[in-house]
Amino acid sequence: MNILFLVFSFLCLFLFFDATLCRETLSTSLQNKASCHYMKAKRKCNNHFESHKFSLLKRKIPKTTTKTSSLPMNKETFSSPRYGKERIKQGKWNLAPWLFSSVDIPFLQSRLEELLKSLYSHTPFWTDHLEKHLLVQWRQLVKEGLPLHQLSDLFPEDPSLHFSFYRMLKGASNYNPETGQGYPSLSDFFYLDENSPQTLCFPSATPPLLQAFFGTELAQEILVEEEKNKKILTKEELFVFLSEKRAISSFSNIEAYCLFSRKKTTHDELIYQAPEGIRLQYSSKRP
Repeated sequence: MNILFLVFSFLCLFLFFDATLCRETLSTSLQNKASCHYMKAKRKCNNHFESHKFSLLKRKIPKTTTKTSSLPMNKETFSSPRYGKERIKQGKWNLAPWLFSSVDIPFLQSRLEELLKSLYSHTPFWTDHLEKHLLVQWRQLVKEGLPLHQLSDLFPEDPSLHFSFYRMLKGASNYNPETGQGYPSLSDFFYLDENSPQTLCFPSATPPLLQAFFGTELAQEILVEEEKNKKILTKEELFVFLSEKRAISSFSNIEAYCLFSRKKTTHDELIYQAPEGIRLQYSSKRP
């Protein structure tokens, strides 16, 4: 009797553990199947989403009926870095060589005045000889020994110039260099770097800077020559070109105030003017 009870107890325990093991195995199997179906469904949704985005992108790309075989294979295209809405720091006018000079530099002062007039003379806040008054005020700040490290430090002391300088410093939100709408911020075309003796980096200079430095007619001829050669003129090529145009008087100014190599800096600065008027400025430090 005791042996039968013992056998019956072992059978009950065996059935209990077997049922528990079967239940856990079934539960694990169901979890694995559920996970597998979930991953398949997620992958399918991701594929559909990417396909949808790709189809939208294809709609934005204009279709062309021109066959590839009909295009000339040897035709070279030239995209000058002087144009476009993106402007790097070296593509601007460095005010430091003129501003911190112990002597007057008539050439730089006259060129700077022309550049300011070309950028802002069409604005409602412009007044007669505003460019001359601003340059006098800036030089006065240097004589007073005030710290000048950025463009906002050039705020004039004359109250009558406060509003005009503020508008120039801020710029118009609808500025578009292609249509001539609005007016730029000073930081779009100028910067301060006391460690650089050059005013202009020739390879990166934008057309307005070239026109101010060389004059409108000569600057236009330089741009046409670069378009014809499909590249930016080197220093030697520029001197040969100016000799042909009998503009030898520009040689000394080019030697003194122009940089012909894109010197590496510790910071990269990029400014982008969007068509909608959004202005983005990005600055990153190099390792």
